[in-house]
Amino acid sequence: EVESTEIKFYIPTWAKTTDEKFGHGYYANAGNLSSDMYKIQLRVEAYNTGGHTDATEDLNNKELQKYVATFDVPCSLSGIIYDFQILGTNDRDMFEGYNTDLGISVDYGFSPTKQEKKTGTKNRFGGTDIRYTLDGLLTPNWNTRNTILMSKGSSLRYSDMGSLWKGTMFSFSVKTISNLSSESDYVEIRPRFRFLSADGTSVIDSDDIKIYYTDHDQQYIEYLGDELVNIERNGSLTPTYKVKDTRDLSNKKSFTFSNDQFFGSWYEGEKFLKGNSMYPSDLGSIPSTYGQALYGDGYPIPDDLAYTILEYNEKRQISDQIDKRGWYNRENECYSMSDIKLTSNLRILSGNLDFLQRNEKYTAADTGYNTMPGAKFKKSGASIPAYQSAHFRSSMQTWYG
Repeated sequence: EVESTEIKFYIPTWAKTTDEKFGHGYYANAGNLSSDMYKIQLRVEAYNTGGHTDATEDLNNKELQKYVATFDVPCSLSGIIYDFQILGTNDRDMFEGYNTDLGISVDYGFSPTKQEKKTGTKNRFGGTDIRYTLDGLLTPNWNTRNTILMSKGSSLRYSDMGSLWKGTMFSFSVKTISNLSSESDYVEIRPRFRFLSADGTSVIDSDDIKIYYTDHDQQYIEYLGDELVNIERNGSLTPTYKVKDTRDLSNKKSFTFSNDQFFGSWYEGEKFLKGNSMYPSDLGSIPSTYGQALYGDGYPIPDDLAYTILEYNEKRQISDQIDKRGWYNRENECYSMSDIKLTSNLRILSGNLDFLQRNEKYTAADTGYNTMPGAKFKKSGASIPAYQSAHFRSSMQTWYG
């Protein structure tokens, strides 16, 4: 008779991702990751092992003096990308209602009114508890109108609207758990397009069709093309084509986080915080030369953003450092029709406690919510070392584009 036993393995979020096999993959000393990788070590002890637990043999016990059979299972470890959501668009009228005020921005953020558009109605664990971006509160019944793809009904203001018009820009965020905390790391998105015939009977992939779009200079730019095509009409209805040696990728556009589309889309004030800060010692180390700029504007800087800025500034001379306003107002090159590249300037080292599986059904105000640093990070109740706390903070990232 063969028994089947399920064994669960706890893997810290900061474990090094790799497709290498075998090795140890543990922290050999204070924060130094072993160069070896991973294997699952299995062992079966004979009922009469006694004190001979080190007398091992591979696969089975052919030698009488060996009491323990061992076997190593090689494994790889990959990161996770999850929680893609649309945060806002540049069509305020469609989602907030028509406004005749010419001074108001056309950019509109979904998060403040809790209508960010998710990829479905379940979380990354398959459960139905979905967390709002604005305040971290949970709902077991996510509104299906707030899901992707955006279509008729995605607007909560007008029930027959919600499809994005040609030329509409939208902002988004996506989360990762991986070794993506260095300044050279990035997330790249390669858009793909399909052509659907008017009668809906055929679909043509973008490899078989040519797609062009225009920029503000009225130049026609080919999607994934090597050339920039400039239309010159010369007073005639028949255009002539002038070819320039310019890549679509060189036509990338920029944005700032001060754009209204991002309102309410990251930690603000005391969201998820107990007391004044989740990490008071780290926040207290912000240099006084720009501390006021970080803590101004009526509320403390979002905690994960404070940590991200500190990490950024530690690698730079004072003259090259930034404060909160510098981060919000920095121009970030990001996207063209063919390529969206999220660099480290578009990333927050977020340490998303609320997206750990153990916090799936809890908010920060609940008794069962697990915080860092703290005893509940280990099942044994033991506190975790400081270097592991630092690794955790960098191991979960939020990217914006």
